[in-house]
Amino acid sequence: MRLALFLILLTVSNVAPASNQHAKLVTLDDARHLLNRTGFGASPSELLNLIGKTRAQAVDSVVDGLSRETINPLPKWTRQFAPYHATRNELSKVQRREFNEAREREIRELRQWWIREMIETNSPQTEKLVLFWHNHFSTGYSSINDQAISIARQHSTLRQHAAGNFRKFLKAIIRDPAMLNYLDNNNSKKSAPNENLARELLELFTLGEGNYDESDIRNTARALTGFGFNQYSNMQFLFNPYQHDATEKVIFDQVGTFHGDDVVDLILKQPAAASFIATKFWNAMISHKAPTKKQIEGPASIFRNANYEITALYKSILLSDEFWDTANRNNLIRSPVSLTIGTIRSTGIVPVNWQTLSEELKEIGQELFEPPNVAGWPGGKAWITPSRLLNRLEWLKSFNSHCHDCSNAMMTDNSMIAMAAGGSNAADSPATLTLKMASEEFDEPVKYQVNLFADDKIVWTSGKQSLPGGRNTKRFGRAGGLNNLPWRDVYFSLPKPTHRFDTIEIEYLNDGQSQGADRNLYIDSASFKQRFYSAADGLQTNECPRRKRSTGGTMLCNGKLTLSSAESNQPTITTATADNPFSASGVYLRSVQPPHKGKRPSIKFYLTDVALGVRTWHSLSAGFHHDTITGEYHLTLLENDCWPDCFVQWPECGGKSVIQKRWSLRINSDHQQQCSYKQLGDDDKRLVDTLIILAADFYNKSADTKKLRRQKIFNHYSAWRPHMGQIDTLAKQIMQTTNPPLEIIIKPSAYQSAPAMMNTSLTATLPVAIGRTSSQYQQDLDDLRKRSNVSTISQLLLSGNNDISSDKLTDVLTHLPYQLH
Repeated sequence: MRLALFLILLTVSNVAPASNQHAKLVTLDDARHLLNRTGFGASPSELLNLIGKTRAQAVDSVVDGLSRETINPLPKWTRQFAPYHATRNELSKVQRREFNEAREREIRELRQWWIREMIETNSPQTEKLVLFWHNHFSTGYSSINDQAISIARQHSTLRQHAAGNFRKFLKAIIRDPAMLNYLDNNNSKKSAPNENLARELLELFTLGEGNYDESDIRNTARALTGFGFNQYSNMQFLFNPYQHDATEKVIFDQVGTFHGDDVVDLILKQPAAASFIATKFWNAMISHKAPTKKQIEGPASIFRNANYEITALYKSILLSDEFWDTANRNNLIRSPVSLTIGTIRSTGIVPVNWQTLSEELKEIGQELFEPPNVAGWPGGKAWITPSRLLNRLEWLKSFNSHCHDCSNAMMTDNSMIAMAAGGSNAADSPATLTLKMASEEFDEPVKYQVNLFADDKIVWTSGKQSLPGGRNTKRFGRAGGLNNLPWRDVYFSLPKPTHRFDTIEIEYLNDGQSQGADRNLYIDSASFKQRFYSAADGLQTNECPRRKRSTGGTMLCNGKLTLSSAESNQPTITTATADNPFSASGVYLRSVQPPHKGKRPSIKFYLTDVALGVRTWHSLSAGFHHDTITGEYHLTLLENDCWPDCFVQWPECGGKSVIQKRWSLRINSDHQQQCSYKQLGDDDKRLVDTLIILAADFYNKSADTKKLRRQKIFNHYSAWRPHMGQIDTLAKQIMQTTNPPLEIIIKPSAYQSAPAMMNTSLTATLPVAIGRTSSQYQQDLDDLRKRSNVSTISQLLLSGNNDISSDKLTDVLTHLPYQLH
């Protein structure tokens, strides 16, 4: 019944459109409407900034506030080299589990970063626009082999182009490794074009159904062949000219040897392109109902005539009569992100368990970086199915459960909230112990206790603690995986005399379960100053029966986890000195080709974490070829197979350029006299000599490559053994005139796992909503009360015709019209 009554709210129309909208002065309701549609919620400070301006001035203020900069820098790992996803299958079972867990930590941290950014930003319109494009160019983390680094880089691309030029945006998207992976274009080649990217580019990203032919899809797919990414070289975009179909195509009745950029230009010449994107903006900012042709003509024409500048379309939508029409207010259903982040920003209250918000968003239907499919979240009534509406109301009911006297002032002291959670508000303080934990609740929160020991004597104890904000297994069942748990950081401020502890003991105290429900504690890690403790390395004892016993911080029954003291800093890549040997963290067989069908035999090795003297490479691939006619062997390097670049300076001779640089050298006793060698600098010559001399070593060390278990590949690999013997003979002649390393040293990888020490600056302190402190928010609220006669919470949060008798915050938040904006 509640749902039926609520849906009726969506069909109510009030007042007909007014004219001369731009010059009207912005009222409280106007300001709230503009802020809710362009950002998240409407705080007193944001309302005060708009009230009294003309509508045109208010829109200018929003548009001028769009920014590419963020309050919080992206996590450090997003700016580092990519982990070695190409070698994941080469890892042992334990190493593979650690690799996968590292990627899960990365995506958790990325979600927490974005949530914090949305809470704190002074440009919510930017975050709302990035979220819009995140749903438009939909890509799911779990669907691209858990490549968190690619998701993070795509997010940066969305952020860079969100308010830029749509043409440039599209050309960036067809080069985006996450998108190319998600839509299977990496293996699209001229002999077998994959149509996934082409179809979605036309149907979902630019034109919409009915505005293209199947032949346009087929030929667009041909134009996009060769567009992929190089998993062997830092997950970068790779255009493979040998796989690209450069023959003539017909797209939208135009004939040419089109490639990807040409397709984008052809698409944007279609009248439907501007109308399609304008309609998407209309549905996001004005009404779930489709606009009429007449209503969308204006914004679409402005967009097209502005050469597809996104801000032109954005501004035209905000200045339209339909946007300001009261019939189009409170008619959009808040997305889970808009509901939760908007509530936090509007009230100034940041819940103590804010770190679990990404998991709570998943429960109510919008897990960041994990849209349901390539079409994204459908939105609208899909947000308020019976189960989702119940979960939304439950979240709103519990929203202010940890703050003091919220119903009167809608304020709370962030530092008091942090202390109430059982820890300090400054995890970056040298006296702060940080625990990363999660829990599953049944009937009550998990209870635990932390004890610190020095020389087997207890020096500090936390006493019995609760861990609120766990997954409610009674309602939702078990999490079904560590990544689905509501992870959070818990902080304890330690007195100075206890800082020299050597052991941490975490005791789980209140195991509980019933049919279909359970209460469990999960511990990821602990950190203090420069010390890091991984739960995976801890000693765990529990009272579980044998079938339920577990390790690695998963505590399913009452028990203890003991973490021993160890200095643990983030791993760094090996940097050899000038006289150190050649080193790498791994040598793998990348590909092998025996002589058949007229192809020359070749073998390519993939090396990770390479160091030679003072030079280092994240990854490097070296190929060896056998010319069956002349009997000569060649070393070949490609520009896209080294990261950073193979050479300091690529020589003009020794190769040919087809989009990417390609260099080749005949391996023989006088190779130093060849032009392709003589043009190299001294450091590059040393690399070449080393690769030739160590070729046999690469061959032997790659014998452990797991792909050799496939009989066909093993046979091809074995066929290269005599060839490697020939290359080794030539290498010995080279060694007489050079002094390169004689062997390859295998050292631990710097990039296989995520940083052991997570970026605690993101989660160490409670976010400050809109950057306004408690006292600043209170002053804003007082000023708003004086200026706009706001005396109740409902007047602040709800439109004028939705006032309710109760002024308790929970009652206002759970009032059904609050689900709309």
